[in-house]
Amino acid sequence: MVQQQFQVVQGYYTVPRPPCPRLRTLDGVEGRGDRELCKTHWLNGDEGTDEREGNRAAGAGGMKETCAFWSGHANSSAMVLRMIELKQSPDFVVHACTRAEFDFVYDFMEKFQKMCEVEIVMEDVVATKPHMGFESFFNKPWCKGNHIGEIHGMPFKTTACWHRRNVKDPVYRKWAARCSETYTGFHVKERHRVYNSALSTTRYPLIEWGWTDKDSIDYLRKRGIPHAAYDTFGFERLGCWFCPKQSDTALFIVYKNRPDMFQQMLDMEENSPHGFRPGKSLKDLVDIWESKPNYDLKRWCKV
Repeated sequence: MVQQQFQVVQGYYTVPRPPCPRLRTLDGVEGRGDRELCKTHWLNGDEGTDEREGNRAAGAGGMKETCAFWSGHANSSAMVLRMIELKQSPDFVVHACTRAEFDFVYDFMEKFQKMCEVEIVMEDVVATKPHMGFESFFNKPWCKGNHIGEIHGMPFKTTACWHRRNVKDPVYRKWAARCSETYTGFHVKERHRVYNSALSTTRYPLIEWGWTDKDSIDYLRKRGIPHAAYDTFGFERLGCWFCPKQSDTALFIVYKNRPDMFQQMLDMEENSPHGFRPGKSLKDLVDIWESKPNYDLKRWCKV
């Protein structure tokens, strides 16, 4: 059995939806979300809160609420704060709990919550359905398919993550059904991830602004809440701390800075029927790193 110390905390990811080749920008123009097409509307703060409130109330029965999905990472955090700054704030900020973020992410989230002027809703699926938690599902046997009788073990690297499906997707579906518009923090280089939803209009403000990862990180610095994941530890992307899809670089950062977490990943690798992920095992990576004591330390590990 995998022995892990889980903290009752939060995380977020979005739900896959049918692909949509075009975006509806905030100024009502159909397009691909390019910077020059969209930036004027947002930077000028057109159709502010008062007008949006009026639009919501218009029509029979009025419109439903809007919400922004917040992961606690740089892009969604910058998106929410910038929307508030431009008086385009959503009615709710929704966070789906994974119970699997790094400690410094939770530290950042506490600072963010003090700055956020919008109600933040923390949704924790595992609190009401403990069998959907990572440790429980890791040790649950498959009941059908090619792996029947084996425990699930680690999520497969090349397929959709079952942990995301269990704890994040239900939250997205719930709030997409409740709201007329939802906002997701994909940046401009993630246009390939853009999807449409039959439940609500899905908006991508960072794409509409033409913002990259760097723009989001710089904006958080400007607002006085730099994100340690990027500024201190040197991560390029974030997810659950045990994610098998993270890069060797990210694994090296965990290995150097959070050896207790890395040891838990080694335990998961040993207990998972298919290991931690395809290709090099964690043990192989450790052998490489330990054979080169100064292995890219300055580049990949800043503390």
